[in-house]
Amino acid sequence: MWSTKIGDYFSYSVSDGERILVHPNDGRVLAVELDDGSISWSLDSHTNHWSWSKAHDGLASISNDEFLYYPPTGGPSGAPGRLPAVPEFDGGNEYVTKCGRAPTLTPVEYRTQAEGLVVLMEMKASCPGGDIVSTDALRVSITDTGQSVASAVFDFSDAPIYLPRTDGTNTTNSIQREFLYDLGSFWRLPNTLGESSSLTNSRASGAQLVECEDEGTSDTSLTSGPASRSDTNTPIRPTRSAQPTTGDVESASLDALRAQADADRPFVIGDLANRWVAQISSKRVGLDAADINGAQVHWTAAQILRQHLELRLMYPEVRLLWSDEWRTFDLRGWWITVAGLTFADADAANGWCDSKRIANDQCFAKIVSNDRDSSGTTKYRR
Repeated sequence: MWSTKIGDYFSYSVSDGERILVHPNDGRVLAVELDDGSISWSLDSHTNHWSWSKAHDGLASISNDEFLYYPPTGGPSGAPGRLPAVPEFDGGNEYVTKCGRAPTLTPVEYRTQAEGLVVLMEMKASCPGGDIVSTDALRVSITDTGQSVASAVFDFSDAPIYLPRTDGTNTTNSIQREFLYDLGSFWRLPNTLGESSSLTNSRASGAQLVECEDEGTSDTSLTSGPASRSDTNTPIRPTRSAQPTTGDVESASLDALRAQADADRPFVIGDLANRWVAQISSKRVGLDAADINGAQVHWTAAQILRQHLELRLMYPEVRLLWSDEWRTFDLRGWWITVAGLTFADADAANGWCDSKRIANDQCFAKIVSNDRDSSGTTKYRR
């Protein structure tokens, strides 16, 4: 039982089974955790006339001058106030023993959340007797047809994982866990992986490979124990990012930018082209210019990708373009980020920039098209 002070008056919007969204009369939107009543995040509106509601599988807000849709960032949730059931291990009382080799990990699903890329992995012991993963530094790197997807180091010393036996004595020989890759440790997004065009989640295609290397120290006192259960409620967080396994960070970032622009192109052609949109970033390698927070940056491919991924986690339906592929951009060699919303006119697009309080020189109205030249396709804010 818990209670949380929200305000003198508030309205209930929707719940995802783990937290509830409420709308106090001060214009904010609050996400309250159902297990302890804490506020996990809040959103300030610029007007008190907002209405929030569930829309399809996401969330929508309507104000006096705009309609915003926020797509889902994770998989299905359970009923309000009820955490998803944790599947039991079928191995009975069979004990597992420590293996001298790193476990085998296979991607099952990818999704994004506010903190970064979450990968659902199948974990399987490399020895018949199972394994006890207790190292304080396991590097887990993912590649897709030779290109780096993500790479980070994870610490299992505080919560060792007991992988089931693989000798045929059990009906289950693997478990599933989620791994979180935060900004700086991943280069690719779900719609560039697997067979889904969804921005936020996709099933693994089988083309991705995982390399595991134990770079730390394990607990030698742990010699045997019952196998762990699958647990997909809380992703395992990294202790630090790691270098890509193919090439260096700069080449991995260039590969990722190209893959992302290719994956986004069908949506841009079908839903954004020849309409007013809000352009929220334009960067080229070698440029010296301000970042989102105003800090001056010498822009490399790695920095351009890092900012683009950050913008995708901040705003709905963000897409990436390569200026060389669109006639309404006169300059070559620029990576362009646009918000995936269309507007009736340039002023409405610039109004969206105003509502997000993005700097004037970083966000302005633009038409993306291959049916016309650049004349009349840009309107800057004042």
